[in-house]
Amino acid sequence: EFEIRQQTLSEGVVDVSDNQTENPLLMSSSNQRGMGLGLALGPKFDLMWSVPHESPSLLSARIQIIGEPEKSSEGGVSGHQLGFTFGMGAERDTYEGDVDIKMKYDIQDYSIVHGYGLGGIMLYDGIAFSTYKFEGTISSNDDLDGEVLNYSANNTMTLYGGVMWRSFPIKAKLEFSMQSVEWSNTERQMFYGLGYSFAVNW
Repeated sequence: EFEIRQQTLSEGVVDVSDNQTENPLLMSSSNQRGMGLGLALGPKFDLMWSVPHESPSLLSARIQIIGEPEKSSEGGVSGHQLGFTFGMGAERDTYEGDVDIKMKYDIQDYSIVHGYGLGGIMLYDGIAFSTYKFEGTISSNDDLDGEVLNYSANNTMTLYGGVMWRSFPIKAKLEFSMQSVEWSNTERQMFYGLGYSFAVNW
């Protein structure tokens, strides 16, 4: 399966005002493009590789626990579905300019998704718990009060739900999400997003 998507994600930007490297992150939401590849390794086991435009890539394994796998029928499936996903990702980046930053990002993600199939249409909802971490060094022409960056957001909860339409080999999704995230030195905030995706199966 090959998928392209557009989704709203939370975004944190390092703030070095007052020459401090432990300021709260400047939080906002942004619309990001991405793509994904999926490979079926069994009737109820898949590997997925997600590549967001401005975030670390994520390699995930998905296990179907209840119900007939959606990929098993070209006309869609009926009844309840339940699956579990575990994913990990890491990436290194370097930013050069007035402030030079060398960063390493790590992500872990666990999610459970429930769906109810109505033939070619499926309604779904899920919950995900994620851990985000980035650390690195920062240098500037100004005298910073430190050169080390270390931020993490543990047990970030995301609730999501949507509708999927399928007519083999095309699949489309529309999804709404709600995320509660608390980064180091930063107050907990809520973010709401709307996303969509198109996929081709073979």
